[in-house]
Formats: sequence, structure tokens, C-alpha cells
Amino acid sequence: MFFDKKKYLVEYYTHHIGENNHIIHIIFLSSIIWAIAGLLSLFGTIVDTPDWLVPFLMFVPEFQLDINLGTVFIFLNYFAIFIMDPIVGFVFFPPIFMQLILIQLINQNFSLKSCIIRYVCTLLVSITANLIGHKYVDQTQPAIFERKYKLIPFYHFFSVYTFFMYIGYRPFLYQDIKDEANLRVAAMRKEQALNS
Repeated sequence: MFFDKKKYLVEYYTHHIGENNHIIHIIFLSSIIWAIAGLLSLFGTIVDTPDWLVPFLMFVPEFQLDINLGTVFIFLNYFAIFIMDPIVGFVFFPPIFMQLILIQLINQNFSLKSCIIRYVCTLLVSITANLIGHKYVDQTQPAIFERKYKLIPFYHFFSVYTFFMYIGYRPFLYQDIKDEANLRVAAMRKEQALNS
């Protein structure tokens, strides 16, 4: 691993203490990724699908995905998840294809203006839901408001990974992360109380 996953999971978890927020993030960070990929897909196909790749892009029989910027974006995101934890990557593989199929069906069956409206509205609703999750569920500030930008590309992975740990994957690591994050949050809140 090119970085200490546990260290950054603890940092992520300090901003996501409430376990209900993991459910909010797994839904709405995925829909943010979906909306961005949908907007990118509107630029059209970037290359014709090579014959050797066609069977891999036929997740649903007789339905071939186009290769566009949205497809590349989704697969890069999936590749990052797979590299960091192959088991989570395998479990997350079908939803990735469902996102791509849904994007292509929307693009084929609706006008360009309608597609843009759908993707932008999804993006705005998802961002708002994530912020509401932080404010009212967790009662924490998102890390982005504290200028912690270096982990933004990995937030989707952290969201997926902590959700999988929440439902029972790697329980000992999850407990270690929770304990360490709770200690950090208690120290941060104590410091804030002293400064107030």
C-alpha cells in the first residue's frame, strides 16, 4: 500500500463519527460520482470500443457500454477501490456497472438539456444531503471546510470501506479505528471548549 490506510481511515472517521452518516455517505457520495460521470459522458464517446473489450463491457447481455469520459472516470474510481481492498472491489463491481448502464440509458433516451438537468440536480441534492448529514447527524464539519483537501480523491473509497466495516467486514480494524477516532474527537472537543 502506498500510504497508511489505517491512519487516513482514522482521520476520515474523526469527521464521520455517527454511523448513520456512513449510510448517508455511501448513498450520496456514490450519486455524486454518478452525476459527475453522467456529465462527463455527455461529451460523447472518446474511442470506439475495441473488439477484445466488447465482452467485458457487456455486463447485461446485448447491451454494450460506450467508452466515454464518464466510463473512464467510473473505472478509475473503481480501480482505486479495487487497489486499496480487492474484496470490497469485487463486491462493489456490480453497482459500478449499474451506474454506467443507467448513465447510458439516460443519455440515449432523453434530450441533452434533460440529461444535464438530471445530473446537475442529482449533484446538488447529493452534496446538500452530505452536508446535512454532517451538520445534523454527525454534528461535525466536513474535512473540506477545514482545508483538508489531500484526501478528497479517496473519500469515496473511505465511504465505501467504512460502510462495509460498519456492516461487519474487518470488525477488529473497525473497532481500532473507532476507538482512536473517538479519542481524537474527545481531545478536539475539549480543546474547543477551552478556547470558547
